[in-house]
Amino acid sequence: MNYDKKIEKIIEHLINVQFEMAGHQVTFDGILGNETWYTDYTMTCEQTNEFRKYAYKYMKKKLYLNKLQAERELSWFCLQYGLKFADPENIGLIK
Repeated sequence: MNYDKKIEKIIEHLINVQFEMAGHQVTFDGILGNETWYTDYTMTCEQTNEFRKYAYKYMKKKLYLNKLQAERELSWFCLQYGLKFADPENIGLIK
């Protein structure tokens, strides 16, 4: 599997995990074609913290990244594909 295909699979997996952790009954395949999907679904700051812990470890393992690289990639993932916050008043609790 080439690198680009590997990245696509990782992104698809993490989007699915994000939906699962947020309690949404939708998958990556269900959002294809919907350009505003990331604003249609939300997750709490607590759920975001749990997702970030999982995604950090997953990216580190699958992409063979060191700590700094994994943190940087996770930040980019959350910026590009992260769900909207259901409780923005608790945004300070995100780790």
